[in-house]
Amino acid sequence: MLDLLWAFPLVCVVLLIVSGRTDPAVAGLVGLGLTVAISILAGPASFAPVMAAVAIGHGLWLSAMVGLVILGGLFFRDCIGASQATALEVPVADCSRSLFSACFLTGPFSECLAGFGLGQLTAAAELKKLKLPPRAAVVFGLFSQVLTPWGAMGNPTVVGAVLSGLTARDLGTRTALIIMPLMLSWLAVYWLVSASFGMPKTLRLAVGEAAWVVAIGACLYLSNRTFGPDLAGITALAPLIVARAILDHRSCSMALAPRVRGILPYLLLMAPLVLGRLHPGIRDYLEAGVAVQPFADIPPFHLLTHPGFWLLLVGTITLLLRGRGATLVAASYRSIRLGSKAITILAIFFSIAQVMSASGMALAIARDLGGLLGPAAVFAVPLFAGTMGLMIGSGNASNGLLMPSAVFLAAESGSDRGWIATAQNVAACGFAMISLARVSIGCALVGNGVRAEDAYRKAWPLGALALVAASAICGFSLLAR
Repeated sequence: MLDLLWAFPLVCVVLLIVSGRTDPAVAGLVGLGLTVAISILAGPASFAPVMAAVAIGHGLWLSAMVGLVILGGLFFRDCIGASQATALEVPVADCSRSLFSACFLTGPFSECLAGFGLGQLTAAAELKKLKLPPRAAVVFGLFSQVLTPWGAMGNPTVVGAVLSGLTARDLGTRTALIIMPLMLSWLAVYWLVSASFGMPKTLRLAVGEAAWVVAIGACLYLSNRTFGPDLAGITALAPLIVARAILDHRSCSMALAPRVRGILPYLLLMAPLVLGRLHPGIRDYLEAGVAVQPFADIPPFHLLTHPGFWLLLVGTITLLLRGRGATLVAASYRSIRLGSKAITILAIFFSIAQVMSASGMALAIARDLGGLLGPAAVFAVPLFAGTMGLMIGSGNASNGLLMPSAVFLAAESGSDRGWIATAQNVAACGFAMISLARVSIGCALVGNGVRAEDAYRKAWPLGALALVAASAICGFSLLAR
C-alpha cells in the first residue's frame, strides 16, 4: 500500500499531463510538492525538511548546468540565423538527395547543437523548397530528431549518466550501439513514407542512403568513445555534412565558397571543445579557470570546458564579425524566451528525481516492483520512459524523473545497470522525437491547417521501433545476467 503512496506523485504528474489541461511545469510543481510532503511524512526512512531542501538544491544545480547548454545552443542557433539553412543545404535539383540530407544530416546537426526540437527549423527550410504536401513536410521534419539522445550537446544522455552513476561516455557509447541498427529501421520507415507520398526510391538511391546512415552510426559510435555525448553528435555529423557538400558541389557545379563561410562558425565552435578533450595540456589549462562546486558529491563545474560557454561565446563573436552586434540583446532575449520553459520543466523533474532518490522512495518502489514482477520488472523501464518522453517531449525530463528507478530495477533484477540505463535513454528519446510538442512545432512551421493526427498516422512507427529496441535491450540484459 505504501508503494502506491510513494508512486502517487508520479501518477499525478502523468494524469495531469495526459489530461491536456495542465501545463507540464504546473504538473511538475504539483508532483514536486507531493513528493516532498510524502517523503517527509511517510517516506521509507526518516527524511527531514532540510534534507529535502538539499535534494532540491542538487536538482536545481544539475539542471542549471544542463540549462546553460540549452540556452547556449538556442543563442548560437539564433546568431547563425538563416545562413545555416543555405550554408549546409544540398542542391534541390535532386529532390531525393536534398530530402535525405535535411532529414538525416543537417536537421539532426542543428538538433545536436540546440535541441528543443529546433532541428525541425533547419529541415523545414529545406523541405519548403521541395514543394512537398504540408502533411509530408511535417512527417519528414520529424526525422530530423533521429539523434535526440545527443540533442542540445548530448543533454539527455548526460542527464541519464549523472542519475545512473555511469560515465557520460559509457552511456553515450552504449546508446550509439543501439541507435546504429535503430537508424536503419527508421530509414526503412523513411522509405515507406516517401513511397506513400509518391516518391519511391530506386535501388541505387536506397543503397546509397543506407551507406550514409551506416556512416553516421559508425561516426557516432567513434565520437562517443572519443569525446563523450556532448560533442559526439556534432563531431560525427560535421565531417559528413562537409563531405556531402563537396560531393554535391562536384556533381551539380554549385559554388562552394558560400558553404565554407557558413560552416566556419561551427568549426570555430568545435575547435576548443575538441582540443579541450584531446589535448591534456589544453584541458588542464581550461579546467584551471573558473570552477564552482557547491555540492561535494557532484563534480565541479568548469566554465571554460562547458559547451554552453563556448556556444554563447562563438555566437557572440559571429554576430560581431557579421556587423550585427546591435542584435545581441534581442538574440539573448529570444533564446531565454524559447528555452526558459524547457529549463524550468527540467529543473522541476530533476528536483523530483533527487528527492525521490535521497528519501529512498525510488529505491523502495523499484524493490517492491521487482519483488512483485520478478526480473520481468525491467520491461517496465522502456514503457514508462517512452510514455514520459511522448507526453513531455523531452529526453531530459524523462531521464531526470525515471532514471534512478530504472537503475534500481536493474539492481533488483540482477541485470546490467548500464544496459537498462541505455534502454531508458533510447525509449525516452525515441518517443520524445514524436511527442505532441515536436509534432506541434512541425505543424506550426508548415501551417496550412495540418493536424497532429495526420502526422501520427505516418510517424507512429518511429516510436514503436524505439520501444522494441529498448525492450530487446532489457531482454538481452536479463538473459546475460
